[in-house]
Amino acid sequence: GMSLSLSPTLVGAAPAAPGQTKPTTPAGYATDAVRTGALFACLNGAFMKVGQMFTGKNATTDVYYYHTNGMLAALGLEKYEKNFKRGLLTDDTLALLSDSALKEIKIPPGPRLKILNYVEASKKHMAAYAQTPPAYAQPPAQEQGTGLTHA
Repeated sequence: GMSLSLSPTLVGAAPAAPGQTKPTTPAGYATDAVRTGALFACLNGAFMKVGQMFTGKNATTDVYYYHTNGMLAALGLEKYEKNFKRGLLTDDTLALLSDSALKEIKIPPGPRLKILNYVEASKKHMAAYAQTPPAYAQPPAQEQGTGLTHA
């Protein structure tokens, strides 16, 4: 029967395809690997750009606004996403938000109050969570009288 084997193509025993030059030296293999890696990197970048064109999102800046966008979506205030980006109010500034900072990025009073209330509630939730000991901090209860010993 026929079997499929990739090993002859990996070690170079198979003939080169028309127009292909197979590497024969370690430097040739390294050059081939770099060339192949560069090709895949370019293709990956091209696919990412095409994806961004279809979604209308820029993934490199959205990374900095992940929690901000989540907060605005939870409050139904997605239309102010651009204000946060224009003011460079990224995720790491959420805990520092103030009424004056939100005024500077032209957020009206009603949405400002909602945002500040959300941030305050999040701070309280995180403070309570930080004081709760993790479940694994307690040693497991020892059963008495089983006669079992650990080796």
